[in-house]
Amino acid sequence: MEEQFEFTTTGTAFWQAALAAATAVIRQQEAALVRTGLPNFLPTRFLLSAEQLADVETLDPGLSDLWATQIAYAIEHQIPIVLVKPEHSGLRGTKYIQADSRTQTGATLRGGESGPYLRFTIGY
Repeated sequence: MEEQFEFTTTGTAFWQAALAAATAVIRQQEAALVRTGLPNFLPTRFLLSAEQLADVETLDPGLSDLWATQIAYAIEHQIPIVLVKPEHSGLRGTKYIQADSRTQTGATLRGGESGPYLRFTIGY
């Protein structure tokens, strides 16, 4: 997969659609790219601003490795990955990133979600 996507909620959805249409070999290659680390994967797959790139490079290494492992696992098992992020930055305070996931099927959640997922929420 050579395409780059916007680092937005919509761009991530397009990336997910491309992965869903890809062969198993392409998905394995994408998972392997993720395992090289988020500082390598994110700017390869997504169009990042200088500020976003700096944010990626300053992530805690342990947290970055955990998220890379979760993303690679989700790709390999075709688990949906969702990025929830403000589309317009405006004035911002402290940035936070929250990861939430479920890898087993189960009852429908309050938000109507069912099945496995991996979701990252970026807020300010």
